[in-house]
Amino acid sequence: MNVKLNTHPFHYLEVKDLFTKEESDKILSECLYYESQQLLKQPENTGTAKADDGTILKRNKGIFLDEVYQKRELSPTLNINRKFFDVFNHKETTKSWYFHDLINLINADSTLLSYYENADYYKPHIDKVFITGLTWFYKEPKKFKGGNLVFTDHNIEIECRQNYTILFPSNTKHAVTEVKLPKKYLGQGLGRFTMTQFCHINM
Repeated sequence: MNVKLNTHPFHYLEVKDLFTKEESDKILSECLYYESQQLLKQPENTGTAKADDGTILKRNKGIFLDEVYQKRELSPTLNINRKFFDVFNHKETTKSWYFHDLINLINADSTLLSYYENADYYKPHIDKVFITGLTWFYKEPKKFKGGNLVFTDHNIEIECRQNYTILFPSNTKHAVTEVKLPKKYLGQGLGRFTMTQFCHINM
C-alpha cells in the first residue's frame, strides 16, 4: 500500500494498491457477477445526486451491498473492504491530513458498487456524508477511455487506474468524466467498476 497525501489546494489521499491482487480479483468478481446477472439498479434507485430542478446527475448502474446482505461475512467485498480503514492508521502519511484527528469519530459506512459503460458519467455533485472513498476495478487490459475523477472546483483530474483509491472530504464537488467503450466491447463487463465507501458519523 502506497499512500500519498495531497494538501493543495485541499487535503485528499491517493492510495495505490490498497488491496492485494487476490483481494482485488475477488472484488472484481463480485462486481462482474452483479453486472452479468443484471442485478445492478438504475440511478434513481442508488441514491443519485440531483440538480436543483430534480434532474438526475448520473448515468450508470449500481447496488448498495449493505442492502443485499444482512450479514457482512457473506459478501467477499464487504469483508475485504474493511482494509479501507487501514489507510486512516497510516500515520506516516495521514498524521498531517486535515481530518486525521476526526477519523476516530467515524462509526459507520456503506458500500456502493457502480458500473459505467459507454457514455456513462456523473456530473458535478457532493456526497452527504463525511468522507468518501472510492476504488476502481476493471478487466485488464483496459478497454475504455475516460471515467476519470474530477474535482471540478479545483481543476484536478485523476486518471482511473486499477486498484487505485481516493479518499476526500465528501463535501468536495466531484464528477466522473464520460466513459468511452467501443461498441464491440459492450455488454461484456469491460467498463469501469467503482467501489465507493461512504463514511458516516452516527450520533
